[in-house]
This record gives sequence, C-alpha cells and structure tokens, in this order.
Amino acid sequence: MTLVNDVGVWTRQHGRTLAASLLGNCNFVAMIAITVLSIIFQLLWGTIPDTSWLITVCERMLSGERLYSQIYETNPPFSVWLYMPPVAMGRMLGIAPEILVRAWTYLAALVGLSFSGVIVRRAGFPETASLLALGPAF
Repeated sequence: MTLVNDVGVWTRQHGRTLAASLLGNCNFVAMIAITVLSIIFQLLWGTIPDTSWLITVCERMLSGERLYSQIYETNPPFSVWLYMPPVAMGRMLGIAPEILVRAWTYLAALVGLSFSGVIVRRAGFPETASLLALGPAF
C-alpha cells in the first residue's frame, strides 16, 4: 500500500477529509481571534449598569445582607445567582469581579456554541459543512 492509499484509508475510516480538517482548524483559529478581539473591545466599553448592579447585589449578599429584605431587587433570584460564582471567586482570589463575570459569560457562550456544533455534527444535516463554516460568525 502506498502512502497516498494509507492517507485515503485513514480519512475514510475517520469520516473526515483533509479539507474538512483544515476548515475546522481555520474555524477554531477564527473563533479564538474573534473572542480575543471581543474581550478587548468589552474592556474598552466597561460593564453595563444592569450587570454592575447585579455584581453589587452579589457582593452585598456575600457580605451578609439578605436578598429582597435588605437588598432592594426587582429581578428574579436567578439573575443574582447567575453572577454569584464569578463574584465569589473574585472575592476569594482578590480579583475584580467584573473580569471574572466577563470570563464567565464568554465561557458560557463558548460552551453553548460548542454543544450546538456537536449537535449539528451528529445530526448529519445536508448543510452541516456550511453551518460549521459559519461558527465564527455565531
């Protein structure tokens, strides 16, 4: 068997062609680049007031105040609990909670996008290649 045949057998066995593999790597690099650029732009814009308030509520709760009795809040409790893990981690590590809230948000978005990619890949839609090529845009 020649090297060309070996590569052909390998790609057929693994269900991926070399072109699809390269496209996947380009998409991964593009997603990383877009994520890094969006984090830089987010640092320039700062934290929006709603997120800042929820961070403040989390900090007050971690200091011992009670939600809805000592802290006036109109959002449902899940809004507060959503930001509690990064705010608590920021307090433990001595890091500004805004940085960890941003990281937490990006992590949640990337995990969700990854799950979507797995679903699209396993579903075997006819348009799977074009959907995966649009990954960086999503």
